[in-house]
Amino acid sequence: MADAIAVLENGRIIEYGIHDTLLKLDGTYAKLYRMQTESYLESPYRKA
Repeated sequence: MADAIAVLENGRIIEYGIHDTLLKLDGTYAKLYRMQTESYLESPYRKA
């Protein structure tokens, strides 16, 4: 597990923190995390 996560945009840190905090901010990290999670849930290879 990571100690901290840095979210970069155009070479600049726009968000920084731990997973739970970044999700609560509901910013770029949360958006990307939701997109990735949803893609797993919609995958035809997912075991039911």
